[in-house]
Amino acid sequence: AIVVIAIIAAALVGWNAWRSSLVARPENMQSAATGTKPIIGEQTIRVGGTAVLPQYRGAPIDALSTDEILKLLTAEQKERYLGELQRLAKQLKENPGDFSSWLQAASLKNFFNDYAGSRDIWEHVAQLVPEDPTAHLNLGTLYTWNLADYPRAERNFKKVIELAPSHAQGYVRLAELYRLFWTEKKNEAPKILLEGLQKAPRDRDLLLALANTYKDA
Repeated sequence: AIVVIAIIAAALVGWNAWRSSLVARPENMQSAATGTKPIIGEQTIRVGGTAVLPQYRGAPIDALSTDEILKLLTAEQKERYLGELQRLAKQLKENPGDFSSWLQAASLKNFFNDYAGSRDIWEHVAQLVPEDPTAHLNLGTLYTWNLADYPRAERNFKKVIELAPSHAQGYVRLAELYRLFWTEKKNEAPKILLEGLQKAPRDRDLLLALANTYKDA
């Protein structure tokens, strides 16, 4: 009981820091498993010695499906952000295996509340680099917070755990999905976090998430 109380106290102090860690930031968009950007060319199918990448079939990269945030921007800001999307679209047309540009495009669309467009890109990135958990982590978060598709969120978070079993955020966000959104599965949250602590026993995010789970029980 004393241990649980101590963990809960730590959680209350670090709650804001933990929540902010759940937000994917453009400057931190790297491989969640290794901290390095994967090399797309090494993870493609080769036919007759030529690398063949999956074809992007989502919404246009250089367009937004919503203009809610654009209404709040100055003309200069609109030109800059939309110009950046156009630049990324051109870059990806020339080099469809540019992992960094895909991440930037998805992040920009997400910023402008173009969640469907962001989803399309993340789904494509998951095909480009199937062994990297980055896209699945972001898809899970998108499906949880913005698209309210909890089965798809669960599937993506479980894929993160499968691909990177020592990566805490897969467990943390899956437990958060159960605890805050898909409450029919709320009782599964502690089990998921304890499973994560077996892989990363000293991880602060896992301990804080477990403390909040106990606090809500």
